Amino acid sequence: FFKKPPLLHLLKKCNYTHHPPPPPPSKKCFEPFRLLIAGSFLVWMTGCASLTNDPNQQVQFKAPGCRGMDLQCTARNKRGSWNFTPPETLPIRRSDDVLSITCTDRDGGVHAESVPSRIGGKIVASAVFLDFGITDAITDKHREYPPQIVLSACE
Repeated sequence: FFKKPPLLHLLKKCNYTHHPPPPPPSKKCFEPFRLLIAGSFLVWMTGCASLTNDPNQQVQFKAPGCRGMDLQCTARNKRGSWNFTPPETLPIRRSDDVLSITCTDRDGGVHAESVPSRIGGKIVASAVFLDFGITDAITDKHREYPPQIVLSACE
């Protein structure tokens, strides 16, 4: 009247005690898979400037010929403002904005300069591999100013 469940019937029919279990897969089978995962992770990490770039960039400001002139300068972009006296190295926040530099000498003369930022190389990989560069476009971490800026205030 009651039928046996098909799975239970098959287990009783096949006696697995007479056959040894199959050997475990060789570790060599997983080696290409591990390399693929590790390689993908490395490409992913280098592809995004927002993960690997610091939001600030060290920029060195120099003003040759201004010794003894007591220059007081301010650098500005949309991310912040920094006061300094050259020569000095500052952590400047990355931005797609121009870095505007205004210096005042001890005689009251005002000197202004602007330095554009440029796109760093990591944005290309981010655009291709991760999120089409959206995160980097929002945070501006893919932008760079020149590492050294020579001011022409005293020339």
